[in-house]
Amino acid sequence: AELRKSRVHPLAILTALFTYKNGHGTLGSLTWEVSDRIVSALNDAFYFSFPNHRASGKRVMLALDVSGSMTWSKIAGSPLTPRDASAAMALVTQLTEPTCLVTGFCDGIQPLKFFEKSKDVIK
Repeated sequence: AELRKSRVHPLAILTALFTYKNGHGTLGSLTWEVSDRIVSALNDAFYFSFPNHRASGKRVMLALDVSGSMTWSKIAGSPLTPRDASAAMALVTQLTEPTCLVTGFCDGIQPLKFFEKSKDVIK
């Protein structure tokens, strides 16, 4: 309930999860021992934040670049690659929009399936 009220964006939580799992920040020399309980809590928070994304109610088609170049760098000093971020946002969109097709393209285009539609997935 508190997470929903805070309106924290799923990518903000995913960034925190990736940073924490690395055991160090992107700047400075601070390091920490990674706790599986904290990793699990951040992972759960990522999924719990999905309802913070308002569905448009429209039919949506996403086309994700799945080529190797999507792993070559990080996004704006974060621990996320373009592949991580686009897949996360596609997952959020697929689970919150009533009609959503997610495709991947590299040499061709084909449908991608993250999850079957289920209210159980969106906690």
